[in-house]
Parts: sequence; structure tokens; C-alpha cells
Amino acid sequence: GVELPTQPTHTTAVGNASLLDVPVRVGGHRRFTRKRVVARLGPAASLHVVSARGSGFDGTQGRSTKAALGLGADVWVEVRLTASVSATLGVLGEYLVPRERFQLHGATALDAGGAVLAVAAGLVLVAR
Repeated sequence: GVELPTQPTHTTAVGNASLLDVPVRVGGHRRFTRKRVVARLGPAASLHVVSARGSGFDGTQGRSTKAALGLGADVWVEVRLTASVSATLGVLGEYLVPRERFQLHGATALDAGGAVLAVAAGLVLVAR
């Protein structure tokens, strides 16, 4: 799947930098079912296209785009509330290889971090 990214901004002593991370994920799941509860867990791999934009307080500007591979696992639990509505909760943990860092005037302005933890919740509507 593809996520809708956010664009956090970080201010340093020399300027501002913003990060845009667009991950595209694939994975497989083992499914466990018990009455109204379905649990799925398995490995996940993703390609992260990481783009940074920086502006120095002296007026300089720059941008850089890099790619990183994410390796990890995810777990999803779905509870059927009615015949056509389920509540779902998911957790994804992954590690980015290589760890991406972006500099502004020689100082690290953004660190895409090695570890990523994501939590998602929602409702599933089934049309019958």
C-alpha cells in the first residue's frame, strides 16, 4: 500500500528543513481467526522515497531526494462489530536501510531515523 505523507519541519541554528517520506509497502500475512476476531501478522518490506528541502537563514536553499529500504513486520487485529462493520487496529515496525540524514550548512538538520513505528485504526465496511 501507499501512505499519505506528512511534511514535518525542523528549525536549526542555521535554518529550516522539511522532510517528505512516501513509503510504498508490500508484505504477506498469516491469518488467525477466532469467532469475531481476525488477527494477521507477517513481514513487510517498503521502498521509502525521502525528500528534504532546506532554507538557510542566509537565504540559501537546497533540496535532496534519496531512497531507503524498510524491513520489518506488521500486526493487524480486526473485530467484527456487525455483519457489515468491523473495527481494525494495526501496528507496523520497520528499520530503514540505509539511515537517511540531511545536512544544512554542515550540520544535521533532519534525520529520517533508523526505526519507524506506525499505528493505524479504523472501521471496515463490507458491502454485501
